[in-house]
Amino acid sequence: FAFFSWGVFRAMSESESNRNGVVQQVEAIAALMITGSDDQGAEAARQLRALSLPHRQGEDVRSIIGASEQLRAGLLHLLLNGSDTSQYWCCHCIVSISHKHFANQRAIARHPGMMHAILKVLVYGSPLSKGAACSALVESTFRNEENALLVAKTPGMMQGVVAVMQTSAGDIKDDAAGVLRNCSNYSSEATEVIVRSPGVLDALIEMCKGEHKSDRFTAMGTIQNLTRCASVVPVLREAGILEALLPALNAVGSGEQHDVMRAEALMAVTNLSTERTCCDLQADPSVLAVLTQMVLCAIRGQAWRDVAWYDAEECIAPMCRLTLNHDNRAQFRHAGMIQVLGELLGRWLAEQQRGLPQRLSEGVMVHADR
Repeated sequence: FAFFSWGVFRAMSESESNRNGVVQQVEAIAALMITGSDDQGAEAARQLRALSLPHRQGEDVRSIIGASEQLRAGLLHLLLNGSDTSQYWCCHCIVSISHKHFANQRAIARHPGMMHAILKVLVYGSPLSKGAACSALVESTFRNEENALLVAKTPGMMQGVVAVMQTSAGDIKDDAAGVLRNCSNYSSEATEVIVRSPGVLDALIEMCKGEHKSDRFTAMGTIQNLTRCASVVPVLREAGILEALLPALNAVGSGEQHDVMRAEALMAVTNLSTERTCCDLQADPSVLAVLTQMVLCAIRGQAWRDVAWYDAEECIAPMCRLTLNHDNRAQFRHAGMIQVLGELLGRWLAEQQRGLPQRLSEGVMVHADR
């Protein structure tokens, strides 16, 4: 027992020592960002990124980094006053610190002045820095409704994103569209802001015509998210989004991205169509099979072939409209959709059963209070 207690104490001491070491390192990096030369600031940002990369350190390390107000002030200082190189590395620091870390997403995005500092890089930075700024916004808004709305409502941000989409190519353009995709995926209010921002829909339509498959793939995901918001559907129809989707829906090709692109195009077309039109909308059986697998992955909380994440609701809503067509219903049955929906129902029932004791307990307490 004595040996076990000493082992636990030693482990706790080592853990505390490691934590203190990280805190001191973060403080030193932050001080260098604010008071050092520009070269020193850029090097400090590189060191911070190496320290914060998720696969190199545990979650505790990134929590310490994100919680440091001094460190956030250092990032803000370099984004506003540093060289393009410093700004580039600061944006990548935000990417690694915020990656799937809700507390850090919130702390960094809501640090006073941070959004405007990122916008400055988006507008005045080099192409690489603009791409890094877009990546920072993508990570800040991943599955984070509050940040999605914050980014969408930051004055000038949507115009800055559109400008990058219109003047860039390849990954940088995709990252810019990714900002729109995340913001529209997690906030209907943000979706309304995006759709009504000048130039957004024109830029997405141009991406639909892009020569690169990645452009069309990213555009489909973004548009599909926008079509899920019923209040903007008339605006999307009037802008010609439905016509822009058809080439992608009928495209010939292969590969995971191609399959996802066609499935998302079909979902978007369905969301934009009236029920009467959906009754006559006979879809390609191969696309319905892909949609069935996407629903299954969404139910299980998995990424479809490591290409894209979905919520079950966003897949099932257009699927319901597609089943208004008799031939589509038959193809869904053939693809195994009945079994998929059975699994969804089973998971829902299990979740209800797990929560039943608590609901019963709460009901008893309310009754007793009366």
